[in-house]
Amino acid sequence: MSMKLEEHAQILPGVLTSRIVEDEAGMRYKLYDNHDFYKDVFAHVPVKVTPKYVNVAEKSAKVIVKHGNVVINLTLQRAAMVHNDNATFLTFNYARVELNDEIDPRYFVYWFNRSKEAQNQIYRAVQSGTQTKKISISSIRAMHITFPSIEEQRIIGKLFEAKAKMKLLKQQRYDLEMKYLSATLF
Repeated sequence: MSMKLEEHAQILPGVLTSRIVEDEAGMRYKLYDNHDFYKDVFAHVPVKVTPKYVNVAEKSAKVIVKHGNVVINLTLQRAAMVHNDNATFLTFNYARVELNDEIDPRYFVYWFNRSKEAQNQIYRAVQSGTQTKKISISSIRAMHITFPSIEEQRIIGKLFEAKAKMKLLKQQRYDLEMKYLSATLF
């Protein structure tokens, strides 16, 4: 049975950095960025970036993510489960997905990133006339999701995550082999 995603999840948009109210006495957070996202999807991280931190005032709007939360990169139209133990501040290019107990977080990441059902809906949502192919929060909420039993979801989600980790390890191995060969031969 297909149901609207908003019936099973709350989608919280990240905060525009210009709307963050800073305060030296406030809580210090690292801004969640593409470097974090690539690590969370077990992808090769292209470049090391200098992390940005903000001291956030108590009264400031904030969306915080921590280990186990699901985030969606709105410009890449991809989901990831956060693996960092430290709480980070979610900015406007991301959304946090709070799933109810009927949907496993790893399964959701698989479903959003790989299922034909989700990919077709994402494709239609970003085909509007804008230059930037950014999926909107309302489009995500309106998506229809079909899901198996929670046990099957857990198996699918764990397999999807293990495969992504294995792909990253193979890429890292290849990079190290090339680095070794370059150093040895030249």
